[in-house]
Amino acid sequence: MVTEEPTKETTAQWRALWEGYRDRLRPDRASGRALLGYLQGRYELTEMFDGWAAGSVTGSVLGNACCREKLPAAARPAARTFYLENSGARKTLCEGESGDSAPEGRVGGRIFVGVNTVIGLFTVEGSTLLWEELCAVRELDEEDIQNFVSAAQYVAARERPGRPVRVRLPAPFPRLPFVL
Repeated sequence: MVTEEPTKETTAQWRALWEGYRDRLRPDRASGRALLGYLQGRYELTEMFDGWAAGSVTGSVLGNACCREKLPAAARPAARTFYLENSGARKTLCEGESGDSAPEGRVGGRIFVGVNTVIGLFTVEGSTLLWEELCAVRELDEEDIQNFVSAAQYVAARERPGRPVRVRLPAPFPRLPFVL
């Protein structure tokens, strides 16, 4: 998750990570509906019926050429938005994270999640761990593999120690089930 302007050093690290893995990466991006199903099956969510929240997810698709190009011909983005409480078992999604993305006033509160069910774009506010988990679950498409930032974030998300979902990248890189 990019939360601040990348430095030259960060950009160089991303490029090096991408160069180390790009030949092993294979396109296997989950659909937006599959990503939503994963999220709903793993977490207790409260759906939001807020036009502004859905509009922010839809606007992210329409406002970014790389996302807009992923839309099928004549399709419009379709957003579903939720929040989950940062409490109980879900509290681990924020506890112990330095520099997490919790908006002011939400620390210790709700985590916002938005999913575009057409292309699988997602947004998370309040938990870097949840963002990385969804990044790992969604995987990459051909264009993502060619983008060193997207590919490096994906590899880092799959490799992060202490994540709720931990998967190692195998040599031939087949699709693996997640281990809890």
